[in-house]
Order: sequence, then structure tokens, then C-alpha cells
Amino acid sequence: MNSDYDTIYSQFEKNFKEEASPFLTDTSINNTLEIEKIRFNNAKKYNIPVNKIAGSSLARYTKDMLRHCQPLFFIYYIFSMLSELSYYLLIWSTLKCIYLYFTGSEKAFSSKLSYSVSLVFFTCIIIYNAITQGYARNLLFKCSKINIQNVKTKINIFNAFCCFISVVLVAAMALFTYSGSGKVPAASFSLFEIFIFTVAILSISGVHNVIYSSHFTPFITIGYLYMLHKPAETASAISHYIELSLAGFLVSHHLAIPEYKKDVHWQIEFNQTLRQKIITFRVYGALAFFITSMLFAICLRQLIITGLSPGLIIFTAVTLITVVLMFSEIISCNCILKECTAKQP
Repeated sequence: MNSDYDTIYSQFEKNFKEEASPFLTDTSINNTLEIEKIRFNNAKKYNIPVNKIAGSSLARYTKDMLRHCQPLFFIYYIFSMLSELSYYLLIWSTLKCIYLYFTGSEKAFSSKLSYSVSLVFFTCIIIYNAITQGYARNLLFKCSKINIQNVKTKINIFNAFCCFISVVLVAAMALFTYSGSGKVPAASFSLFEIFIFTVAILSISGVHNVIYSSHFTPFITIGYLYMLHKPAETASAISHYIELSLAGFLVSHHLAIPEYKKDVHWQIEFNQTLRQKIITFRVYGALAFFITSMLFAICLRQLIITGLSPGLIIFTAVTLITVVLMFSEIISCNCILKECTAKQP
């Protein structure tokens, strides 16, 4: 990312306003921008690299700030971390299997291999990045209210401490794993299992992202009302959702409603954009519905085999709720697509 603080903040401000306008109030947007401006100013003042507060991607940073202002931010954060972990594991397991295959192990791609140390290593990297960035952001905001000396030194010391802890954890896991003491259970997976895990995480994470980018409550309400056989309420919910989507479209294209209504070209473009988005939602929803349905079936089977346990009951209940939500999401997509087809200019 560019190291010009003012340029990066200006671009972030522009992107954030465009993306957040359909979802957040002007007050929330201005408050967020004000806080981030303080962090950027202090980072510039103390010569702190931009990636310490904004990461390496401006698009990801913008989305993080938007999700942070929306409900249940921690779900997005967990999915983001799990997605990173799945990427690391899939790449590493693929390279490991290729290496073993060419060194004489013909069953490298089908056999289960140990990933105990790899799991700890990649988890430490992800948590290290999250904690150090969070500490830097918190310190850069606080130092505008209270006089904090040696801000850059404090950040560097904290980063070094976290790095030391991570190295110790990885070294300890490697020692216990390769010493053969058996004190640490081995985490063994096949390449196929890691691939399935990656697909599952990315599918569910994708569903979460696209739904949160599409007004979650009115979107799910459509499917819920349809299942209750309430045609009038369903039609009203669809209209409400389309109006919200149109508001976002107008903001992103810098259009006013009168201008939009006069120009058929913009109406056609909005209809096509909405259709493409809903089709994407439906694909993600179908994948997530299939995965969560299989997971729910596995949970039920485990309940029958092993008996009732609080943890498994809670997990099964959450899985069932997710299945219902995904089913409602698919129905919502179908209803909106029918409406788009009926009202196509």
C-alpha cells in the first residue's frame, strides 16, 4: 500500500462513504471517518507505517470498517480469520503432498498427514497480525487524548513481545510433536479434507459477506413471509428490498432519483446489476445450504450414536438455524429474481 498518509486516507474516505451510505447513517459514517482521521494523523506524526493501522489492502480495510459498524461484527472477523487459515493450510498441504509424491510417497495425496505444527504456526501468524494491528490502532487513537511518549517504540516492543510468544508456542508444539511423547494429540488431515474445509469456510463466509452487503433483515424477511404464505406482505418486503438496493446504486453512481427515472439506460443497468447480485447470492446460498444440511445430518447422527451432550446440542441447534436461514435466503433470491424479470424495462 502507498505510504502517503493523506492520499490513502482520502481514498479510504471516498470508498467508505460510497460503500457505507446505503447501510449506515450519516452520523455513523462521520464518526467512523473522524476516528480514522485521528489515527492517520497520529501515524503520520509518529512515522508509523500505514499497514500498522490499515493492513496491506485498502479494499479490505474499507470493508473491515464498514462491517465494524454493522451488527455481529465478530462473526465477520471470525470468518475472515478462518478463511485466512484455510488458505494457508490448503497451499501448504498441496505443496507438502507434491513434495512427498515426488520423493517416493505414492499415496501422499490420499493419506492423512500431520499438520499440528502447521496449524499452530499459521494460527499464530493470523492472531499476531490481528493483535499487533489492534494494539497499534488503539494506541494511535489514545495518544490524541492523553500524552503518550515514544509511541513508535511502544508499538515495536509490543510487536517483538508478540513475536516472541508466537515463536515459543510454535517451538513448543514442534518439540512435543516430533519428540514422540504423545502429550499433544496429532492433527492429521488428508488434502481432500482440507479442501472441503476450505470450500465450506469460503462458502459460508461468502454468504455472510454478500448478505451483509444486501440489507440482511429485509432480505431474509422475504423468504420468511413467502414460507408463511403471505403474498401481500411478501410483495411489500420485495419492494422495500429493491428500494434499499436502488438507494445504494444511486449513491455509487452519483445519481438523483429524478435523473434515474428519466433515463431508461440507468434503469436497465440497475436491473441487470441487481439480477447479477441476486444470482450470486443464490449460488452461495445453495452451496451453504448443502454444506450446512450435511453438517446438520452429521450432528443428528452423532446425537443418536453418542447421546445428548450440551455442546453437541447447541452446535446442532445453531446448524439447524443456519440451514433454515440458507433455505430462506434461496427463496428470497427466487422471489427477487421473479420481480426483476417482471419489472424489466
